[in-house]
Amino acid sequence: MRLILLILSFFILPVVLVAQDYHFTQYDKSLMITNPATVGNFEGFERISIQNRNQWIGAGTKFITTMTSAEFTIGKSGHQNKAFGGIGLFFMNDAGGDSKFGMTCGGISISGNIPLARGHRLSAGLQTSFNNRNADFSNLSFYSQWNGSIFDHTIAVDEPNQLASFSYLDAGMGVNYSFDKSSRGTSSKEKKINIGGFIQHINQPKLRYNALAVDHLYAKYGLHVESAFGLSSNMSLELKVAQFIQGKHYEGLYGAFYKLKFKGSSQITRLKHEKTLSTGLYFRSTGALIPACYVDFGNYRFGVSYDQELGRIAAAYRSSLEFSFSYTTMKKSIFKGKRL
Repeated sequence: MRLILLILSFFILPVVLVAQDYHFTQYDKSLMITNPATVGNFEGFERISIQNRNQWIGAGTKFITTMTSAEFTIGKSGHQNKAFGGIGLFFMNDAGGDSKFGMTCGGISISGNIPLARGHRLSAGLQTSFNNRNADFSNLSFYSQWNGSIFDHTIAVDEPNQLASFSYLDAGMGVNYSFDKSSRGTSSKEKKINIGGFIQHINQPKLRYNALAVDHLYAKYGLHVESAFGLSSNMSLELKVAQFIQGKHYEGLYGAFYKLKFKGSSQITRLKHEKTLSTGLYFRSTGALIPACYVDFGNYRFGVSYDQELGRIAAAYRSSLEFSFSYTTMKKSIFKGKRL
């Protein structure tokens, strides 16, 4: 019994007390799960996305986060000059360590988007999700399994699995403002800015890892800014900033990218058929330098980033690799028979 309590104190209780979330380096590719106001706020009508993060490669165990999502718009026009609604569905699995300690969740986000003026748009959104947390101790080794030379997993374990699987409902909300100069005319130079704020875990759900420990998941507050400024008709600079606060913990993520455009969109229909390549760096305030690259083929977008931890922390946590992919319907909505 003492050994299982020791394991809980080292591995479970820090999670309970800290109550921190999963996170993606490519936060701007998964905004719909953090800020529901951004659902449907993209060029196009529907979008399917997949994102996978393999954290701490080479650390001897796996920490993997996978997210899939689908976004739909209702009443959106090709010129984005009308109010419209957005609906997003998402599923996520986050598991780490030999015990596969983690979370599985599925949820829905809804947003309302209204035009303020030509090129200016304001939106607000709500989110709810069903979450389950669990672990599997069958892959762990216990002192009672030491036979004098090695850990023998055929030896019965006397320690009971004290970690309870539990589920809870979660809720969040957010607001977002966006400006797109291309919606105001036919300027060849890109000028876009997106500013949003959100609160996750508004209800601060209870975390019951066992019969003795009960804690609340801290509310998470965040701000994010994404911008693009044209340097010429086929080159632009992208700047990204995100700040997250949860309990006593703070994280900042800052990015700068150079985007080269090989093929532009129609200045008449505003339908996007761009082919672009973006390369640059993110920097995380906790101490990580992250080169990243994105390739956009109009309907399809691929992204890859590599987290390189800096300083002494690099010896323990090594590096992380993250991929993203999305497909967007551009010419017409699947809910409408005619082209827009």
